[in-house]
Amino acid sequence: MKKSKFTPFLLFILLMAGSVIFSVLVLLRTRGACLDTIVSGGGNDRFMDFFNHISYVRDPQNVYFASEHACFPPLIYLMYLLFERMLPQDSTAMYNANQTSSYALLLYVVYCTILTVFLFYSIYKLGRKSIEWSLGITVLIMLSNTFIFGTLERGNSALIVCILLMRAMELRERREGLAKERALILIAVSAGIKIYPAVFGLLYLMEKRWKEAVRLLAYGAFFFFAPFAFFGGWPGVTQFFRNQMIIQSDKSGIGSVGALWNLLTGTQNGEIAAVVYFILAALACVMAEDLWKKAFFLSSMMVIAPLWSGRYTTIYMVIPLILYFRDEHREIIDYIYALLFAGMFSFAVFTSTRVPERLQMFLAPSAIDRMAIYLMNILILATESVRYAKRAVRRRQDIL
Repeated sequence: MKKSKFTPFLLFILLMAGSVIFSVLVLLRTRGACLDTIVSGGGNDRFMDFFNHISYVRDPQNVYFASEHACFPPLIYLMYLLFERMLPQDSTAMYNANQTSSYALLLYVVYCTILTVFLFYSIYKLGRKSIEWSLGITVLIMLSNTFIFGTLERGNSALIVCILLMRAMELRERREGLAKERALILIAVSAGIKIYPAVFGLLYLMEKRWKEAVRLLAYGAFFFFAPFAFFGGWPGVTQFFRNQMIIQSDKSGIGSVGALWNLLTGTQNGEIAAVVYFILAALACVMAEDLWKKAFFLSSMMVIAPLWSGRYTTIYMVIPLILYFRDEHREIIDYIYALLFAGMFSFAVFTSTRVPERLQMFLAPSAIDRMAIYLMNILILATESVRYAKRAVRRRQDIL
């Protein structure tokens, strides 16, 4: 029987390319008028997840006292401190993008260029495909809402974490002991930058790799606590957690399951929904057979479980995307998966006075990728639950 040439991967490519062409036409027709409603603060807060943190770290010992938004673990502040020392004094100003100097902007461009090269390399290694395939996927990701209006526009370090986790996922599949150890270190470093990547340690627990799990915990503790020696010591530790509590108490987090729960119920107890989702996602990891599905749930824990979740976090979905498409899929459900992945990484700029405002809310870039993530959650949970139940029935019949 002849296999169809119209594969789920081809569907993904066509949808992604179509969204880019459509959105470029919209931008041309409106002369970019719709961008004011898409870009954070109408462009007055540009790249500030990068420049604000450079400003916070001018006095390293007091970085966590500079602002409650100084909420990253100290490991990443080593990078921001390096950048701060490279720039002329007062090249950045907290919460004032207009005072950012051309030198700082040039540094940011170089920084993004280097990260994009590493993104391509990580996709190439994890995807186990040709350079052309990896380059094509990299370009499509770079032309997505989450990359343009999230990762780049915010300047958030989530892209660094995504790259490190992809390298870790590739290294942990190798047989050499050194490669497996490097995977542990990269996951620990990722957690030392953003905390949430610690959930990838669940893979080792599910696979009963107890010794590696213990070493991962030790690496994680080191990369999290040791850098505080340069950034405020114990007072810095306590202030860091205070800042975290302030940030997480802001219940307007974009696209988080807690924010969605509050919106749908009209309540303010989204924390419960976040905890319930976290538990369900962890159980789904145990039930799922395919690695890409496990990676999806672990990544979604970092995207929609936190009470504060910026649009840049969708970049973590690159991990299950690459794991999914590195294998050939031909079932009907695989076309739905491809459709949802295209939603997560589409470039969907749209505006029209003929469309009701409420509908336009659902067509916003940040809404499209999050809806795709929620729908993917529902679909995989449903299919894996059915598959898990069938396996349980078969095991019981074998026993009888």
